[in-house]
Amino acid sequence: KIQYDITVCTDEGKNLVYQTTKVISDFRASALRGHGTRVFEARLKSQDGKLVKDAELVVLKDSWHDCDGDREDRIHEQIFADLRKKQGIEQEAEARKYFLTVLAAGNVMVDGKIDGTNSLLRMSDLPADCTSYPLLFDEFPKTKPTTPAEGLIPSLPYVLSPAKQSMVVHRNHSRLVFKEVYQPIFEVRSLDVVFETVQDARRALQFMHSVDWVHREVNATNVLRAGSMGKLADLDYAKRMDLNTTRCEFRMEAPEFVACEVEAQEYLFISPRWSLDRHFRPPFRFNPLHDMESLVWIPTWTLYYHVDQERSRPSGDHIRWFHTLFPGQGSRFGAFFGSFDYSVLPPSFHRAAQERRPSL
Repeated sequence: KIQYDITVCTDEGKNLVYQTTKVISDFRASALRGHGTRVFEARLKSQDGKLVKDAELVVLKDSWHDCDGDREDRIHEQIFADLRKKQGIEQEAEARKYFLTVLAAGNVMVDGKIDGTNSLLRMSDLPADCTSYPLLFDEFPKTKPTTPAEGLIPSLPYVLSPAKQSMVVHRNHSRLVFKEVYQPIFEVRSLDVVFETVQDARRALQFMHSVDWVHREVNATNVLRAGSMGKLADLDYAKRMDLNTTRCEFRMEAPEFVACEVEAQEYLFISPRWSLDRHFRPPFRFNPLHDMESLVWIPTWTLYYHVDQERSRPSGDHIRWFHTLFPGQGSRFGAFFGSFDYSVLPPSFHRAAQERRPSL
């Protein structure tokens, strides 16, 4: 199987070469707009081009982050610095257990410059005789077909909503190396392990929220299982909670796990005073409860998507409930506000479903 030698140019000036051993995830790279993320399992190579003897496997993440935002490793350190400043070194050390360990990071350099989308743009006006054509777009969203890319949630329905804004976000190309080799939670096949992993991710979010940070993109691809621990990753969109940075920017990369209010872009759980007079309503902003709701949708998706026996098929009611809740259907607000029908699930799932109930 074809593998790659990938160079990580660190901020310290080192050029580290890693040879990939397998693809962990690459389904996000197929989107026209987004981070173009590919994640590999890899091993470090020495300067003579050979694999380092007894080198441990690591994870290499190749992606494109927003030009006006920080790289993920820098966001990591900002969060840990806030924890150290406000809660002490011991709490910082405890928090690090629930996040990935960054071994190396840096921007991708091409001809001595950072590889970014800005470098591909014309720096002068178009010729006078150059004809322009409007880009046509569909008024209504279409179902996105599932592809067999490695790392993709198998057969998961996926519906894209029309873009809320047409502004193009320019991006810089970067690479990060993580110590822990992990498994995304959607690949975990033990309900006990799924719930343990969710609890560890909840702890990670609590640490973030305690120093006024929100994640804003919790989903089944970045809640991870590494050894006996659950960890939280993909901090690219994480922001400090203040008036300028928490205006909600709708991310549709995983609509199955988006909080109901974030999807609606308005407060749905509000006081009667605000519901009667829209002039009293504050502007909609992302808050920690939205992170926590996204976390709740992960075990919910796990229960309603799977069956308990190989080659068995879900019942008609089971399928109907799945499509009531996912992916990001407006109809799931009623279920979230009311109750879920666990009787449609396989009998062996009922106890796990009841364990999930307190999280709501």
